[in-house]
Amino acid sequence: MNCSTNFQRNSDASRDTSIASGKATSTAWARTQDRDRAVKIAHDQALGIPLAHPLVAAIRHPNVDGYRIIPFGRVNFG
Repeated sequence: MNCSTNFQRNSDASRDTSIASGKATSTAWARTQDRDRAVKIAHDQALGIPLAHPLVAAIRHPNVDGYRIIPFGRVNFG
């Protein structure tokens, strides 16, 4: 398994096979089919944390002190 294409850092033989098959062919249609199959497997296995809005929502803990929510998220207008 090539970790440069495994951003989830988990192993799935069918996804790895689809990625390897896509890399081995030069046909655009076959590569697209392999990519779509690998993306579906990764999507189905992905961990999701539902948030109201990703730029404004924050996961809070009672032991955290001094944390403040910036309404503009990670956008720096400075």
